Amino acid sequence: MVGTPVLGRIIEWLDSYGIKNHVCNAHWKKELIKNFADKTKHELIVIEEYGENSYGTCGGVMNALPYLEDKFVLIYGDIVTNCNLNRVFNFHNEKNADCTIVTNRVEDPWNCGVVYSNSDARVTKIEEKPDKETIESDLVNSGILVVNKSFFEKYKHYGFFDIFHDLMPIALKDELKIFQIPLNKEEFVIDMGTFKNYEKAKGIYMEKGRCHDYQQDANED
Repeated sequence: MVGTPVLGRIIEWLDSYGIKNHVCNAHWKKELIKNFADKTKHELIVIEEYGENSYGTCGGVMNALPYLEDKFVLIYGDIVTNCNLNRVFNFHNEKNADCTIVTNRVEDPWNCGVVYSNSDARVTKIEEKPDKETIESDLVNSGILVVNKSFFEKYKHYGFFDIFHDLMPIALKDELKIFQIPLNKEEFVIDMGTFKNYEKAKGIYMEKGRCHDYQQDANED
């Protein structure tokens, strides 16, 4: 995208917050990811999945646990964002959270993982692509989380499964401290799954100085 792969944009964004060590779970098109890792100047470890089936989003994180710090950022590999990570980490620490989900308000939440929370922003329920007629929240998972390593270590014995469909409901039942923090009006998360969104993201990164200036301001907070 504008000369840089989406993975490169993600790493640049993380680097701007002082996060220099990166781990990428690779399955589909993993050779392209390995080639990028070989050429990039950034510190990037690639964890490869083999076979016809992936390990699921949770399994990929479980495989990466030996390389992760006690607190880390988990981000989906198909999004670009200018989310202020300082704000998210501060919130995570203030709440003494096990997991903080960055959420986004959308007009079609039924196509996403819908997040419900109480007045303290503590998550009470998560529904993955629920029935359109029953939705009572427009907050959805943006694909960015700040997570304590212990949150995943607690469930290593479950094996490989999906973070939002399988792990989150179990963690909520176990009363782990899961909170949500919405994007503010200056922030964006764009899922690169459609050509329309690709063009939107490309326009943002072509707008001179926008992302760099925002990240610089965020680091001064």
